[in-house]
Formats: sequence, C-alpha cells, structure tokens
Amino acid sequence: AALLASPKIRDEHAAVVRGIRARLSELGLELEVPGPRLRRLAEAQHVETPLAGPRGGHGLWSLVERLHPTPALGGEPQGPAQRWLEDHEPVERGWFGAPLGWVDRAGDGEAWVAIRGALLDGPTAWAYAGAGVVAGSDPAAEWDETELKLTAVTNALEAARVEDS
Repeated sequence: AALLASPKIRDEHAAVVRGIRARLSELGLELEVPGPRLRRLAEAQHVETPLAGPRGGHGLWSLVERLHPTPALGGEPQGPAQRWLEDHEPVERGWFGAPLGWVDRAGDGEAWVAIRGALLDGPTAWAYAGAGVVAGSDPAAEWDETELKLTAVTNALEAARVEDS
C-alpha cells in the first residue's frame, strides 16, 4: 500500500500509462484505463494498470512495434529519451525490456515487456533488471530497488542450478 501512496511512484506510473495511451491513440485506439493497483510477487511488488481495448484491425506486431520500448524502459518523449540513453548508457541492454510472448499462424498472440530476466551462455549468466529514474529520484533508493528486483532473477537461476545438479 505504501507504493500506491508514494507520489513519486504514482507519477512515474502515470507517465508510463499516459505514454502508452498516447502512442495507441495515434493509431486511433482508445483504451479502458482503470486505476492503478498493487501486484505482489514473491520477492517484490509493483504498481500496475491493466489496460484493455479493441485492436481496431491492428495486428500484434504493429502494436508491439508502436509500443516498444515502452516509456518505462525508453523514457518520454520517446525520440529524445532514446537518443539520450544511447549516448549515456555504458552497457548494451541486450534483451532487457524486449517484447516477449507468443504468436500463432493467424497472427494472434500476446506480448509482454521483459523487465526482468537473464541471458545464459554455458556456465555464465547475466541478470537484468532496472528501476524508474525520474525527476526527484533518490539514486540510492533506485539502486536498492534494482537489487531487490534482481533477487527474483537470481533466485530463479539458483533454483534451476539446484534442480540441474
């Protein structure tokens, strides 16, 4: 409940929802936007807003292309934020934040944003997670948030390693 009460978290979340709505409205799509709610996971919790609406004849791939990267990953406004990230981020993001999902032969499917994950290469694993940095963010708190999110990834990797033994 503290997350939902935090002005910083609510503002950050609202900016993402506004960005997604704006991008889809450029395609003539209108979304149902309920209020934000709390999603509790084993190692973390986050604020989510389940957006829904008709696709208006747009296929899954065109919607994914229009939305990726979401404002949560690429910032807003999209163009300038993306250029800033390309100029200032010291590492490649790889598949972090990539669309992940499924599609059938008819073009129907679902896609999600891979905001936490890992890339495995033999005995080496790279774990990925991030935090929303906005005006007024506390860098130490954002670092702690990222470490907490990585806990879910590293716990899954550890569980897989134990099962593999």
